[in-house]
Amino acid sequence: MFARKNLLIILIIILISASILMIYLINISNVYNPSSRAVTTEKELIKIKIGLIPVVDSFPIFIAEKEDLFKKHGLDAEIVLFGSAKDRDNAIISGAVDVAIHDPVGTLILYSRNVSVKIIGFLCCDIMNESNIGFYLLASPSQETGNITSVAVSRNTIIEYVAWKMLENMNIDPSKINFIDVPSITNRYQLLIEGKISFAVLPDPWGTLAINKGAKLISRYKDLVVIIAREEYIKKPYGRDALKRLVDVINEAIDLYTKDPDKYIDYINEKLSIPKELIGVFKISWSRHVSKPSEQLIEEINSWLLERGIISRKIDYKDVVEDLWR
Repeated sequence: MFARKNLLIILIIILISASILMIYLINISNVYNPSSRAVTTEKELIKIKIGLIPVVDSFPIFIAEKEDLFKKHGLDAEIVLFGSAKDRDNAIISGAVDVAIHDPVGTLILYSRNVSVKIIGFLCCDIMNESNIGFYLLASPSQETGNITSVAVSRNTIIEYVAWKMLENMNIDPSKINFIDVPSITNRYQLLIEGKISFAVLPDPWGTLAINKGAKLISRYKDLVVIIAREEYIKKPYGRDALKRLVDVINEAIDLYTKDPDKYIDYINEKLSIPKELIGVFKISWSRHVSKPSEQLIEEINSWLLERGIISRKIDYKDVVEDLWR
């Protein structure tokens, strides 16, 4: 009887030890396996507010929303939509959102104005064929493609930056070009198609639409998209973990989309600002995951902003880029 009682106690101790070991192994697995960072209970979800303009660069966030990937990866995400880049930036400045899809030029300008933000990921693109989304230098349908003297852009933005890059690639000195400031993309598109301006830079999908309407392609430049976060959010006890989870979400959304883009085309048309002429026709192609931005890219943007007098001092890579995996 005494021996049986001792045996029972030993078995209980073994079972308890095995359970503790299993819990430990599961926790270790969650640390090193990004796909297992997901949690299941509502109260464990980490809150994060994501600011977006409904443009094509934002498509992975909408795919993630449709497939409920945020909750899967332990995030309670609130997507806040804005009608303009200015409204989105004001929300970043005020702290109304924690994270935003942005561009590297605009991000460095924000940082130079003492807005505490950092780039936490480079969404696209290192090379042209990673996506069909990009920027277009176009001539109006009635304009000959030679003798470029003026180009319509949005001044001091990513649009003007890529205009300079495309002109330099064509061995044209951008400093000799008259850049006409037309901030509204739709106005710039309309003026180009009507021949009221001879040359313009347009992003997708408006660049694609302009070509369909007879505009002449002169040059094309890769898309440049980053994910940024407020430093205040990064420094929260859960901040870095939440941002790693967000990167996991975006990468999984991209994988789901690239496997079956036709599945999502109607949803993307519903969520994004796609011109009605391109609904059902314009299809995003994408072949990359989130990465760190290259130091060369940040250096080139720094140089351009300094030369143009848009910023007054060079911004160090380590100051504006947060390495989530250090």
